Formats: sequence, structure tokens, C-alpha cells
Amino acid sequence: MKNYCLLFLACLLVGSLSAQMTSNYWVFFSDKDCSVSSVADFDAKALNRRATAGIIFPSYEDYRVNTEYVHAVEALVQEKRHVLRWINGMSVTATPVQMAQVERLPFVRAVEPMALMEHAVAGHEEEALALAADKDSLKFHRLFQNQRDLVQMDLLENAGLSGKGVRIAVFDAGFSGAKEHVAFTHLREGMQIKATRDFVDHDGNVYAHSNHGTAVLSCIAGMYEGRRIGAAVDAEFLLARTERNFREPISEEDNWLAAMEWADQQGADIISSSLGYTKPRYTYEDMTGSKSRVSRAAAMAVRKGMLVVISAGNEGRGKWHYLATPADVDSVLTVGGSYPMMAYRMPFSSFGPNANGVLKPEISGPGYVLAADKSGEYKPIGGTSFACPIVAGIAACAMQKWPKEPSMSIRARLMNAGNTYPYFDYELGYGVVQASRLLEPNDGATSPTFTVDRVQDTLWVKIDPQALAMDSAKYRSGKPFSIHYKLPDGKLSFGRTFLIKQDNLRFGLPMLPKSKGRPEMWFQGYMWRE
Repeated sequence: MKNYCLLFLACLLVGSLSAQMTSNYWVFFSDKDCSVSSVADFDAKALNRRATAGIIFPSYEDYRVNTEYVHAVEALVQEKRHVLRWINGMSVTATPVQMAQVERLPFVRAVEPMALMEHAVAGHEEEALALAADKDSLKFHRLFQNQRDLVQMDLLENAGLSGKGVRIAVFDAGFSGAKEHVAFTHLREGMQIKATRDFVDHDGNVYAHSNHGTAVLSCIAGMYEGRRIGAAVDAEFLLARTERNFREPISEEDNWLAAMEWADQQGADIISSSLGYTKPRYTYEDMTGSKSRVSRAAAMAVRKGMLVVISAGNEGRGKWHYLATPADVDSVLTVGGSYPMMAYRMPFSSFGPNANGVLKPEISGPGYVLAADKSGEYKPIGGTSFACPIVAGIAACAMQKWPKEPSMSIRARLMNAGNTYPYFDYELGYGVVQASRLLEPNDGATSPTFTVDRVQDTLWVKIDPQALAMDSAKYRSGKPFSIHYKLPDGKLSFGRTFLIKQDNLRFGLPMLPKSKGRPEMWFQGYMWRE
């Protein structure tokens, strides 16, 4: 009898503690007061962006959340986290007992627990690569030159493109050292950082906590020994801290949503975000582009006229080798990572497509780069976290060149500028973005670099020796050759890229069943279809 009493008391104690434990929740309201003007809340650039894209302003999402509702909920909970217009609600920290009270309020439509989740390994690139940051200056210069050459940075500079007039919001875990680093002297002197906001600790200091954002920012607009690391050195910037630390496994999505709304109001043209959310909250089947809160926020940002550029993720070698959310959204520009010396997927770069079979990533950039470090120096660092901002910087140059075009048109231009376009796969999308193809769009047609003969169930490929020998010193490991099988609906059933060397000018590829679709191959600019 005594043991039963002790067990009963223990259960009461656990129940009491559970009732007092705080968690984070979403609170959704039933309506808004749309009679109160919200125009004053938006920068002129935000209104111009909408006008360029033909977007009506204000829409329901643009109106403020009812302040009386917010105050009433705030009085009942432990802490107010963020007030969110796009979902007509707020996020809070509260106990279950407090949330029961909130749920009974007549204007509360619903409440929902905010599930804990993990980042994709967007912040663990150095470990994933297992490459040492060798301070040999010759290696630094070689890497720096390779990453510039891969995207043809010189052509953007020669065309006078630098992202001028374009406003870019960067979401990250912190920008430690960026306030003093020589890589950003021009940003400080030009007063190009227009606003900052810490959505995590609200301490106002985004120039702390993590150096991940410092490296990312340098890949958009940094300088190294008088030359550009990123293409958009004359762009304007909004810096937002949305993550506590990339090396901590748990994060909350509401910081990212709040940053999205803030960036919209501040007039951002481009969002560059090198993060992703995966397990245990989500499975690959959830990567539909509409399951997570961040995916819905990213889609909303696109509908507000912003170009949203997201890293694919660095899970290519793990059990979860897929992209993360919000890279799964069909209308965002998802960026994969290639080697800096050639357009060939780095092993860590996550695979697409999304769970609905939508092409992901759409485009790629160098995934191993020389970038600014918080120490005031530079270091080699890798991951799709850095391919993403390099592409975002090039996107700013495209917006500068075509200022009257909406963001989805700019997105299409970037995809068409991939080095393998119109060939694509689920590793690098349309390949690595090329400035030459961006400035002078083409259909990707070129003279044949190989021939294909079908003998029974084998496709015999013969490589043109001249195509293989061209720039051979640059491709010591071989040149990428790609094959995929495309289904009638445009999706791929199979795809593979491998390197061709001088001793491999003729080889056979077994034909797959007709149910797998028809084969297409690409090598050195030439695309073959059966």
C-alpha cells in the first residue's frame, strides 16, 4: 500500500511540474482591423518592388495584427516572442495552463505547439569537408581565383555590374567581426548597411555570436586584396540574426518568419539565407514546399516580389541526403555547391528534388571558397552556405541590369545561365551560374563534343579528343560527363555525373527500360537526346 501511495504522489508531482514547464507556441487570431492604414510601416523600396511586380498593396497580410489581441495574450503568457502579420498571430512562451487560458479568448482562432527541430548541417561545413584552413598564401590566391573564374566574375565587373540600387537581406546566426573587417570597409564607408535586427536575443548586436554570417556576407559583397569576393559590392544590406548558433541542434522557425516580414517592410529585393530545417520535426515526405512554417513564409516572400535564395544543405553524404526546408519551395532559388575549379558536385551538397518531384536545386555556385573570418583575416571554408550568397550577389547584378523585371523573371534568367542549360539534374540543377550566359542568354546549343551509337541495349559514347583536351591543365581529374533519364512529365528517373579522362574516350552505357523515360547526355556544352 505504501508503494502505491508513493507512486501516486510521484505522478502528481510530475503532472504539476509539466503544468509549470514553459514551451513555445503559435497563437492565431480570427480577424484583423483593416481600417488602420499600414503604408507608413513600409519603406519606399518595398512599395516600388510591389509596383514593379504588379502586386496589390496593401493585401490582407500587410495589415497590422490587432494590438488589443496582442496585449490580451501577452498578459496571460510568460513571454511574447514575435507578432507576425503574415499568419495574423504571434508566437509566445507559456505553460500549458496559460495556453489553455489563451485558447479560451474569443478572438483566438487556434493555438499550436512550436515543435523543436534540427538544422541541416549548414553551419558545419568545415567538419563536413575535413579540409584544413592552410594559410599558404599561394593556395589562398589559387582558391580565390578559381571561385571567381567558375562564375566568371570578371565579366560582371567589365559590364559595370555591382548590385547598385539592390537591397539584400541576409539571415544568419551572427556577423562577428564584420563591423571592423577590412573586407567590408567599402560597405561602412558607403553606409550600405541600412538596418540590422537580432531576432534571437533582441540585444541589438548582430555583430557577435557567430562568424558564419561574416563569411556569408563576404561571399555577397566582400573584398580580398582589392578584388571582389562577391559580385554585389555596391548593394545595400539588411542583416538579421535569426539563429542562436548553427552548432546548436535546436532552433525555432518563428525568428525566421519575423525576419522575413521585417525584410519585406525594410524594402529587401533579395533574401539570402543559408540554413535549413530537417529531422526530427520533418521527414523527406514533408519537403513539399508547403509543410513547414518557413516554407510558407518563403513562398509568401516570393508573392511579395522578393527573390528568395536558399542553400540546398550539406547532407549529401549523410543518411538524410536530401535538401532541407525552406529550400523545398518551388518558387525560391535553391543553390547547390560545386567544386571551385569545375562544375562538379561537392560530396556534401544535398540532393533534390523536393518531395513533389520539383527540380531542386535549380542552380549552383562554388561550394568551397575563400571568405572573411571574424579574426579580421580570411580562410577557406566550404558548404552550400557560401554557394548561396555568391549566387545572391550575382542575382543582385541581374536586378541592376534589368531593374524593371520582377524577381521571378530574374530567377528564370539565373537558371538559364547555368553552364549545362537546358540539361539539368538533381545534383547541381542547371549547373553553375555563368556570367557570360547571364549577360548574353542562349539556348545552350553548341557543336557536338561527342557522338552516341546504340548497339542493342547499350549506348556507345565516343568523346571528341579536342573537346576533352581543351583546358586540360585545368581539369586534371577529368571533365564532367552527365546522363539522365527524363520521364514524359519532365521529371528525372535517373541521373549520374562522372569524370572523363584521356584514357576513356569511348565507353558503353547500358540502356534502362522504357519505363525510366528517354536518355539525355551532356558534355562540354553539348546536349544529346535520343
